[in-house]
Amino acid sequence: MNAPVPLPGTGSDVVAPLPPGAAPAHVLLRTLRRETLLVAARTSFAPGPAPTRLRAPRLAGGVREGARRALGAGWITSTDLTESTAVATVLRHLRAGRVSAPAIGADGSARWTFEAGTRRLVLRLGKADSAADPRRAQHVLRSLELCGVDGVPRIVDAGSVEGLGWTAETLLPGHRPRQLGKALVRDIATFLSGLPTSTVQFTARTDAEVLARAHPNRRAQLLDVADRLADHPLAANPVVRHGDLWLGNCLRDRRGRLSGVVDWDASTPAGLPGADLLHLIATDVRLRRRSSLGDVWRTAPWEGAAFLAPAQSQWPQWAHEADARRAVGTSWWLSQVAADLNRAPQRASDVRWWRSNVASVLDAVAR
Repeated sequence: MNAPVPLPGTGSDVVAPLPPGAAPAHVLLRTLRRETLLVAARTSFAPGPAPTRLRAPRLAGGVREGARRALGAGWITSTDLTESTAVATVLRHLRAGRVSAPAIGADGSARWTFEAGTRRLVLRLGKADSAADPRRAQHVLRSLELCGVDGVPRIVDAGSVEGLGWTAETLLPGHRPRQLGKALVRDIATFLSGLPTSTVQFTARTDAEVLARAHPNRRAQLLDVADRLADHPLAANPVVRHGDLWLGNCLRDRRGRLSGVVDWDASTPAGLPGADLLHLIATDVRLRRRSSLGDVWRTAPWEGAAFLAPAQSQWPQWAHEADARRAVGTSWWLSQVAADLNRAPQRASDVRWWRSNVASVLDAVAR
């Protein structure tokens, strides 16, 4: 939903907040356009819903983070069920009762909670066939349901309307944790070790191709790394992977124990075991230290106690081997830089970002 999606019957758009890393000029132009539209919509005598600002999720503290969220905010139209907007059309289809205020996810999808009979559901909506399209998680979530995996949303309905993809999911109990404690890490590691193995062959070439398109001169190196990962013994038994497992996508109960894992849009049916756990721990480090992906990779978080203890407890068959742990670290890095480029393609031309997060790591991996 990074590009405007016109809604029928209104003069407003649905646009997600800009992701981290957007160029300053792009941020300022988007801010000017957003504020112009908001003022015009709210002062117009024409009928129709006035849009509302949507700030991106908070990833850290500080003035810079506050400015990023304010300047890069998106906007969305009303969910008044009497209006002829795409959002209202979907909510009427779902026979929604009371609807919450909109929120925005880190993936760029908009979401609402609503009542449907005796159930509380979540409507997630994003630009169709984009990184924000929530329908991408359908296959994995339905397979997890068939395998009897608890603590994940169940898909109730899904579809598309006016260039937007949407899903209705069950609302899981619990709250977002404020910090990543050892007990919660153990719970998450136990949950991850219970995810089913996959019949789909593991491949890292899709991620490598994303980077190769940005810098064709690195194509041979990138594909070599991807092929070496595919040939590693760990790749013989791939597992379902969440793909973006950080603290913001976990839920805890009143005792502080894991009660659910949400936002499976980046999931894949075939990933290396342990990659989600490493992403959880490394992302926590990145946010606390405000470090880049490349900087954290160079500290080898797969060798740190925060990862080693839960990994060796849940995957003793491979987590004691340094070569296997490094393969998990390489797989995690490759998937995350590819995801970052998919969300913010302009980073491909950011020399500093490429050097810090891709080139320097790729040279180290290729040795």
